[in-house]
Amino acid sequence: MGAVPPSEFLVRDVTDPDELSLCVKLYEDVFRLGPGDGSLNTRLLVGIVRNSGIVVGAFEGSEMIGFALSFLAFDREQQLMYQYSQLAVVVETAQGRGVGRQLKEAQRIAARLMGVSTMRWSFDPFRVRNAHFNLNVLGASAFKVERDLYGTHTHGFDVPDSTDRLIVQWDLTRGSDGPTSREDSRNLVLPAVWSPQPDDAERQQREEILQKFDALFADGFVAVGCERESDERAVYSFQKTATL
Repeated sequence: MGAVPPSEFLVRDVTDPDELSLCVKLYEDVFRLGPGDGSLNTRLLVGIVRNSGIVVGAFEGSEMIGFALSFLAFDREQQLMYQYSQLAVVVETAQGRGVGRQLKEAQRIAARLMGVSTMRWSFDPFRVRNAHFNLNVLGASAFKVERDLYGTHTHGFDVPDSTDRLIVQWDLTRGSDGPTSREDSRNLVLPAVWSPQPDDAERQQREEILQKFDALFADGFVAVGCERESDERAVYSFQKTATL
């Protein structure tokens, strides 16, 4: 990964309760939540970092400009231990400077130091900028749709009554190469921009796209890229792979 000059900002572990409280404040500010929203709190973060979780923060001087958190998880079906990355947050004024990329790299290093080689997280499939970062930049692969992952009680920037997410897996030992099998490929075209208040027609369009994701995943494909081809059009690319 291309490193950002260290003079611009510093990314490091965050374990002190006072600094963990900065994560809570930053989360509320970036997602425009009211104080005491309850989605994140200092006690929860202390519990995470004291029990095999990871919290990393990006600092510009004494100011926190971003953070990411993950916790240890276990896939019973695959008998796989992994870190699940629940949040990665960067202030608007620092976006586009590589902060998010450096936070993910810090998560990767911390996970590898504890002997974990896989990370998973979720993202909104209709936010194509995030999709491009997760799939093209980091080299993660989306392998499953989770319908209403957080129920219908949305907050922040979520589309009302919809928390459909893609689940991605990142091989922390391989870097940005993506799946090794290239025996077959598919594409899925979708609008690059969506309304924050979708009407019935747009909701139906979103549902049809999610069904196409489901079908591709059921056929053994994983999403490995997302490119915005124009102001109106984006394309997900898929590859067939026997294993993630």
